[in-house]
Amino acid sequence: MTCEAEFRLAVATAGPPDPERFTVLTRREWYELGEYSCSLPSGTVAGRRWKRNLNAYAPIKWVDGKPTRGDREEALWRIGEYYDIGSKTEIGIRWTIPIVIDE
Repeated sequence: MTCEAEFRLAVATAGPPDPERFTVLTRREWYELGEYSCSLPSGTVAGRRWKRNLNAYAPIKWVDGKPTRGDREEALWRIGEYYDIGSKTEIGIRWTIPIVIDE
């Protein structure tokens, strides 16, 4: 199920999207987010957000003698956000599914 289909199903069955599971962003907000598909941003401040493509580094497999990346070639995006867990030495990371809307 795609992220959009999952979002539509969640809205149809449970009302407005759960902020613990989905993050609604405008296109501008989406394009302004830093991409950290294989790392984490420095500056671990609560509230800082970034995007990650879970398929960015899918394993390479060989098909008909040519290399290709994994079974899924489309992007599978998530939004990461640092949040305060009440520790002086650690910080939490919340992962949500992005929903990008027109402004």
